Amino acid sequence: MSRRYIPLHGYAMALFDIAWHDAKARSIGLPIYQMLGAAHHKMRAYASSPLYKTPHEYIDYCHKMLAEKFTAIKIHARGFFKEDYAVVQAIHEEFGDRPIGWSLDADANYTQQEALKMGRLLDKCGWDFFEEPIPDNDLDGYQALAAALDIDIVSGGNTLCDLNMMKHALEQRCWDRVRTDITNIGGFSVAGDVMSLARAYRQKVELQCWGFTLSQAANLHLMLANANSEYFELVTPFEKYEFGAKQGFRPDADGFIHPTDLPGLGIELDWEKLEPFVYLQREFKI
Repeated sequence: MSRRYIPLHGYAMALFDIAWHDAKARSIGLPIYQMLGAAHHKMRAYASSPLYKTPHEYIDYCHKMLAEKFTAIKIHARGFFKEDYAVVQAIHEEFGDRPIGWSLDADANYTQQEALKMGRLLDKCGWDFFEEPIPDNDLDGYQALAAALDIDIVSGGNTLCDLNMMKHALEQRCWDRVRTDITNIGGFSVAGDVMSLARAYRQKVELQCWGFTLSQAANLHLMLANANSEYFELVTPFEKYEFGAKQGFRPDADGFIHPTDLPGLGIELDWEKLEPFVYLQREFKI
């Protein structure tokens, strides 16, 4: 697996920025996305897979997710090219031309040649997007892949967290969709700038929502407040990521995720469950 270097200052800014938006929205009795100007009221979800060892395990997982009403699935590959190639082939053979939104996350484990070969297979299979085939900082490599392939090329979004670098990558047509996470880029304030930047280049933003319910909710509200996101990433299995939250996210019968009706982030915490894990507590009032 690749090593990820994520700037800590982005996390620190995000904590305060998200909390401030939550508090402000609660004070006026609105969900955050409505406070920011609702562009949507629901988002199409994709099931974000764990790692499995065999094609059969991935196929079994996909059947389970489709039974859970997902209409899109992202495969997290193990990062071994030949194995991953066989997984994609097996999934295509099993599910054929069914209207499922497929995507592949390679976690930056491929060489340029491997990424190109995998991308051509994904083109042939009609998949939606190809995430992080190579390291985020290899902009020349991304530019070449984006030019050579029909499938949308997406960066990992964890390490390239500078707006100027993002603008440079967009100008050079390194990506077909932008990827970031509200919790590592600096909260709603900075992530909103990313959404605007992508919109200026007519690109979608695929937000990373891998994490616990509060961070999932923050990313969901950002998507709902803007018009240029297509998918909500929902990590599965769900349960361990919902610890300490009284609400969780599940796709509806059509595969969409909805916010709760509560103000702010719309999530209540179960402090009795969380109490053994709290090492510092401060209360702020507005």
